[in-house]
Amino acid sequence: MEQKNDDMSIWTNYQNAAEIRGITKRDAILNRTKANFFRKLPDTLSYKTVIVYDAENGYNIDPSSPIFTRLDDYGVKSDQDDSRIGGEERANEKIRYDPKGSLNVKDIKKYPEGVREQSIAIINTDSLNEKSVKTLPDENLEQGSLIFWQGNHWLVTEKNADTELYTSAKILQCNHLLRWITNDGVVCEQWCVVEDGTKYLTGEYEDRNFVITRGDSRIALTLARNSQTVNLTRKDRFLIDDPDGKEKIAYSLTKPLKVGLTYNRNGVFKFILQEVNSTDKDLHELGIADFYKYFSVRKDPDVSESEPPQDNSEDKKDTDAIDNVEDGALSSPDDISDSDGDPENKEIEKPDRKVWI
Repeated sequence: MEQKNDDMSIWTNYQNAAEIRGITKRDAILNRTKANFFRKLPDTLSYKTVIVYDAENGYNIDPSSPIFTRLDDYGVKSDQDDSRIGGEERANEKIRYDPKGSLNVKDIKKYPEGVREQSIAIINTDSLNEKSVKTLPDENLEQGSLIFWQGNHWLVTEKNADTELYTSAKILQCNHLLRWITNDGVVCEQWCVVEDGTKYLTGEYEDRNFVITRGDSRIALTLARNSQTVNLTRKDRFLIDDPDGKEKIAYSLTKPLKVGLTYNRNGVFKFILQEVNSTDKDLHELGIADFYKYFSVRKDPDVSESEPPQDNSEDKKDTDAIDNVEDGALSSPDDISDSDGDPENKEIEKPDRKVWI
């Protein structure tokens, strides 16, 4: 009996060792390669610790943004923040995001759902705003995710489908924080990549019988697919320009291509936008097009509401008196009192009567 137990123990140990090494020769090579990655990759200079936002959690990520802190100035109630997906949770987790890039990931112990700390290898390419990344074995990095690293935001635009050994992907540096309002009145902002789009067709048919003067600028917009961006259509407009500019350029979405860079409902959208004329419904200060289309209460934050209305009653009296004089309603000095207290009245000759002013 003891001999049988010893044999079973030896066989169990052999099976465990075989599974670790690999039952087949191919499995053995694969496991050995993974072990080398785990041992060598953390010692390379390309190994970085970043913060990763899943695509569905890659919008409205900054609690200090004006869309959270300044909407009260424009007549929008602050409790609207809670209507955003995860808005309340994001507001309570300010420590997880540092817009100045001084974030110390070691000091953070908790992340909300869909946000995590991850170590990856970031490899330089010929383009300075484009990087190639690799994860450790058995770790994932979905296409459309947002990466916060070195004080900048990077969008995962492409991902290799072969993830048996590790996940490899391409990331682009984001250069614009896009803001818009959804159909249900939720103010959204999301990092994206804006490029010159003059080499692309606008996606619109041009009627040469109808001529209108407008700008001829076209841009290409790349942003992650999520529950908010999937509802963008041709009727949507955006303000895209330097964030410090007072009058931003308005663009209309003319080519909403949503299937070119998405796989299994993950990925990015690449839209073409055409320059259009801005309207009085645009809020240029915050860069939100059609803001006053959804929020009718318009209040200038620089104008105080405590100023009392000016009393123009004295001016009205003088105006009424002069009107009466012109109409001939006054015929004696008793009808008009001298506001300056000057006893000397000037006499003016008019046909068939005299009046004093």
